[in-house]
Parts: sequence; C-alpha cells; structure tokens
Amino acid sequence: MSDQIKHECGIVFIKLKKEPQYYIDKYHTAYYGINKLYLMMQKQYNRGQDGAGVVAVNTLANPGSPYINLEKSADKDAIAKVFTQINAKIQTAEDNQISTNNIPFTGQTFLGHVRYATHSNTGIRYCHPFHRENTDKKLNLALAGNFNLTNNDQLFEKLISLNQHPNDTIDTESVLSLFSYYFQEAYHHKNFNIQEVTNKVCHNFDGGFAFGLVAGNGDSLLIRDPNGIRPLYFYEDDEVFVASSERPPIQMAFAVKHYQVFEFKPGSSLFIDHNNNKTEFEIWDKKPIRQCSFERIYFSRGNDVEIYQERKNLGKHLAHRVFKELNSELNNAVVSYIPNTAETSFLGLQEELTKIAPNHNPRFERIIHKDVKMRTFISADSGRNELVSHVYDTTYGLIENHKDNLIILDDSIVRGTTLKQSILTILARLQPKAIYILSSAPIIKYPDCYGIDMSKLKDFVAFNALINLLNKKGELQSIEDTYQKCKENFDNLDANNFVVDLYNKVTDAELEDEISLIITPENYSIPVKVIYQTVENLHKSCPNHIGDWYFTGNYPTPGGNRVANRAFVYYYEGKNLRAY
Repeated sequence: MSDQIKHECGIVFIKLKKEPQYYIDKYHTAYYGINKLYLMMQKQYNRGQDGAGVVAVNTLANPGSPYINLEKSADKDAIAKVFTQINAKIQTAEDNQISTNNIPFTGQTFLGHVRYATHSNTGIRYCHPFHRENTDKKLNLALAGNFNLTNNDQLFEKLISLNQHPNDTIDTESVLSLFSYYFQEAYHHKNFNIQEVTNKVCHNFDGGFAFGLVAGNGDSLLIRDPNGIRPLYFYEDDEVFVASSERPPIQMAFAVKHYQVFEFKPGSSLFIDHNNNKTEFEIWDKKPIRQCSFERIYFSRGNDVEIYQERKNLGKHLAHRVFKELNSELNNAVVSYIPNTAETSFLGLQEELTKIAPNHNPRFERIIHKDVKMRTFISADSGRNELVSHVYDTTYGLIENHKDNLIILDDSIVRGTTLKQSILTILARLQPKAIYILSSAPIIKYPDCYGIDMSKLKDFVAFNALINLLNKKGELQSIEDTYQKCKENFDNLDANNFVVDLYNKVTDAELEDEISLIITPENYSIPVKVIYQTVENLHKSCPNHIGDWYFTGNYPTPGGNRVANRAFVYYYEGKNLRAY
C-alpha cells in the first residue's frame, strides 16, 4: 500500500502446561516462555510499531515477590526496548542469586502486544497490556487486544451507571473496567461463573475484537468477536497452549505446519484456569462471519500459505481487465509493482497475463524502489513535497520513451497522495506512453471502524471523486439531503448507511476515471488510468474473508452504519474528527 495507513494491533498469548523444571531439563532454559513470546512478537512487528508490552504471571512466586511482571514501551523499536528491559531485570535477579521461582518474567502465563495508535494517542499510557491491580490474585487483571469498539461512549456511560470512575475514556480502559467490575461482583457473591461474567461484559460491545485477559492466579480468557472481524489463531500440544493474531508466528516459533494451527471460532471464548483446565463457550447468537478482507490483501504477513495464494489470485483477476484495456498495446508494455507487499499479486498478474495473452510480450520488471525513509526537516510545504517526491526511485533504461506503456500494481489506493506527489512524478522521468495504476483491492469508499485507521471520508480519494462527480451531475441537493439524514440519525444505531445512496448515483467506471484525474499531477503530459479490482473478484480470491464494508458500505455491526453517517456529517461540517 503506497499510502501508508495504520491498522490492527497484534496479540500473543502463551500458557505453559508443564512444571518449570520440565522446560529446564528439555530446553536448558528457565526462560522458555518469555523467549517464545519474544519470537512471536517480533514476527508480528508488521502489526504495530507505536508501542509494545508484555505481562507475565508466575503463580509459583513466593510471598513477598511479584507474581505479575509488566513491561511496556512506546519508544522507537519498542519490542527491542521492552525485552532489553526484561533481560536487565532477569540479569539483576540472577546476579543477586534470586530463587528461580522469583526471577522476573519467568512463569506460566504470558501475554504480549504490539500496537498501532489508531486513535492517534501515543505514549506508554496507551500501550497494552492494561493492568488493574488488586491484592487478591484472581482480581489482579491484565488485558491486551486487537480491537476497536464503535460504541465506547455507551460503555463509558455503562460504567458511570455502575458507580464506577473510569480513569480514561479510551475503549481499552472501558473493557478492562467492565471485566474488573463483574469479576469482583461475582466473587463477592461467591457465584463466579466465567461464562456468565463474560456474557455480562461482552454483550455491551459493538465492533471487531480479539482479547486476551489474564489474572494473577493464572486464569486466562481469550475472546473473538462474533463476526470474526479480527483474526485469532491457536496451537496446542502437551507442553503449551499458544494464540496469536497471525498463523506464521506460531508456525515459526514452534516449528509446526500450517494445518496444525487452527483459527479461533468467531464468537467463541476460551477460559483456561490456573490448572490448565479449558472451558470453551459461545456468548453470542450466531452471526454472519465477516472476516476482514484487508488482512488478506495487505496487513497480515504474506508467508501464510493461504494468504500467499489469495494474493496471487487477486493479481490473476486483474489480468483480464489489463488485457481488455491494452490488448495489442501489451506488446509494448512493462509491468511492475509498488510496494514490496504487492509482489505476490504481481506474480499472479504475471502468471495469468502470460496464460491469456500468449501472443503478446509484456515485460515484467522491477521498475520502482522505495529508498530508506527520508526525514523532511523543511517546514514549508513546497520544500517538504519536493523531498517526499524522492522517497522512491526507479530502474532507469527499461522503458522505451513514448512507446512503452507502464503498468504499476499497488495493493490498494486509499488517499492517492503518494501516487500524485511522489510515484507518478518520478515515473514521468521514464517518459512512458501511458501509465496504468492497478489496485489489487476494490475502490475504498467507506470508513473503517474495526481496527484500520481509515475513519475520515475527506481523506479518501474515492470520496473526493464522488463529490466531484455529483457536482458535475448537478446533484448538490442529494448531498444536502444525505447530510440531513445523517445528521438526524447521528446517534442512531438502527439507521441505514445513508452514504451508500450517494455512491449509487455513480458507477465504478466513473469513479475510476475521476480518480485518475485527481491523482494526476498538474501539467502532467502522460495519460494516467486507474484500474481497480472488483468486489466480485475480491470474494473469488479470498472466499473465506468476505468482510468488505470499506468497499460496499455493508457493515457487519450496527455501529458501522452509525460511523459512516457520522463521518459524512463531519465531512459536510468541515470537522476534522474521527466518527468513533
């Protein structure tokens, strides 16, 4: 994705099932659990670079020694910083000849988190795991999750109605506070039932989520949202139970095959008590499974065998559109991709084009490269934009001037600013006959509110194209009518997504043409054409991940429609605000 956006976080959960001496004898280390946690967090670095955190629960710690150890960082290279701090504490304990049972970050239960700041709140205060201290071990709770909730304002009011005093308004604080309240209530009345407690908490949620909750007595709870929006995988053998936001980190850390790692069932909860007894239960009625397709297009690591094939399929489905658009011009075409994550789709495009156009000879090359990140110290916009245009560079000498068509494949096009300010500017130096920009994702039309940082309509190149087209068509009254509907239903969780009505007034072909005009730099002499994936072919490519609300406006929860309507109100009123 040439337009960088922030997205879902990543979680790692590890539960050791044997006594500590077992791992010392077999693996020659007392730090088996924390070492595995480090490996899996590093392999999910792609999911968050704004912070990291670790909590370890040691139920064997002697009284007078901490049984919960927590370390977090919001620094650059946060994972490395966290584990440097952990290693220092371990070394100090060893130097002081502390008993093995009392060494920090040994233990039986581990929860790790890597974070992207989707609400733009940065700093260690916002890093997971969140911790709620209590002198009673079973009420000493830590929470980490990959989630966004669309109704955090209602959760906040719920806590107020329970005579609670939340320390912050963010959804992580609300979730942990609700768990803490209902845990204490159940234990106080001596009728603790994890399924009943989880029901009371989670039925307040609207959004996409995968949570890990650990208690100081070693009890643990894993939860995935009923629509399966956020991913969660697990593996178990006689030594460990482990869960992660992606499959490859588990495969790598424990040297297992992909078919040994299972997907957590949407809507399910798994409780593992301090004795490693497991209880699995469902807390929602069955709901449509709408797993995030953006995970497959871009966000998850591409070395998952299923994701790899799906990305190839996305490229293959674009080949037929390319052939239709260029046909005989393919004999004078050079095909490439940007960024690196688009390489797998590029391979699928190459394979299918070669198959359907055997009598044509397009060349498949590496045309564009992203250099080391450049810092733009100049404050003036003109200076900054000039420097940004040099973030990318090209392979020179592969394009025949004014004769070759240049085809560039991107994962998706969100804002279009990088294309306009950087990529197209440097591609002009190659002097191609025409430039075709392919998107392996469909047209992004609507805000996301379940984890991806795409919440403001004004930032979407497709939405700006829509407004341009409606103005050209004389549909100003339709824009005003939509605003009034959205305004009237600003807080209504039962309302339809009224922004859909505006998109229904234009075709995707019209949007493609208008987007092509928007992203073309001023005084640009080379024709530019944008070609998007269709939603139909997206579903053919990723048949088990049909969550497509950013493309269709078909949100899996009521809060999604409310976010779309609020986002339009904020756009119309010129407010630079998130809608959730």
